[in-house]
Amino acid sequence: MDMINSYFPRLIARELELAANTPQDLAPLLAGSGLSWQHIYEQPELGLKDFVTFLSNALKYSQDPSLGLRFGRHSQPYLFGEMAFASINAPNLLESLLGFVNYSGIQASYFRFEMSSDLHYLTIRAHILMDLGDTRRTQLEVAALTLQNFLELFLGQAFDQGKYIFEYSQPEYGDKYSNYFHSPVEFNGTKTCVKIPNTLLKLPSMHYDEKLWLQGKLRCAALMQAVSNRQHNLFSQHVLAKLNYRPPPIPNVQTIATELNVSQRTLARRLKQEGTSFRALHQQVQQHWAKHFLQQSILTVENIAMELGFQDSANFRRAFKRHWHMTPQAYRLTCRDNDAKLS
Repeated sequence: MDMINSYFPRLIARELELAANTPQDLAPLLAGSGLSWQHIYEQPELGLKDFVTFLSNALKYSQDPSLGLRFGRHSQPYLFGEMAFASINAPNLLESLLGFVNYSGIQASYFRFEMSSDLHYLTIRAHILMDLGDTRRTQLEVAALTLQNFLELFLGQAFDQGKYIFEYSQPEYGDKYSNYFHSPVEFNGTKTCVKIPNTLLKLPSMHYDEKLWLQGKLRCAALMQAVSNRQHNLFSQHVLAKLNYRPPPIPNVQTIATELNVSQRTLARRLKQEGTSFRALHQQVQQHWAKHFLQQSILTVENIAMELGFQDSANFRRAFKRHWHMTPQAYRLTCRDNDAKLS
């Protein structure tokens, strides 16, 4: 069953100035949800379907389609229990973001974040695994603002060096986005994502506490296993995030197993349970970087093969053609032709 932390409906009620009043005042938000005042304020999490109804009611009650911006600005990840320990207390921004991405499923099991890198940015993409009806845009706004709050807590200043891209058209209240998001905003993207400059990733954390960080990661791993009993393929997404978040050389199986605090045998077994393997995920990331280097760098095919850990360029050419159904040279020429048509 998909769940969400009860913090979010409490935040909505507070924004609408209902939280401090009697339980009956929440009635307009609870209608048809199967929830009660006790569910909101006495239980740690709620079922997704009930929360979607609650949020839909809140949008109608407020008569404000920008409600997500209003309460999302107050969404603070440092309040999220073990997830906070596994992210805020990490040694640098990159490790902090890994904690945020890898353990966000504890707070909202139907949200997945995916990390990937290029030569300039670390990109965090949001994936929603369920139908959220008329609340989808609102929930994406809140997710982006929660990540912004996380970044600004780490940086100690406004996050204005990145970029936000939303998958939907600019809403009628689009002029309000600049009041809430501190980096430039674009619409009509293929996925909702946040781009973070690579120059920030090695910044040390003023909150670093190794003991709390390691304890948080261990506890989050246990909680994610509990979530995994409700949903499939969480572990493989976790592994893929660790393979994706940094430029080559791509980590090997021993490195990933160590970072996840499991043996290589356990890593292989859990990936097999989800219908994949470390080799398959590793090859997926290799091919992502192959396309990126061919499109955005002047490296030769031989140098790209070396960067990606292939024994020789012939093996790289075969693997690329098998995956993308064209040779590396043909792909690079296609990209150049497309760029020439656009210029």
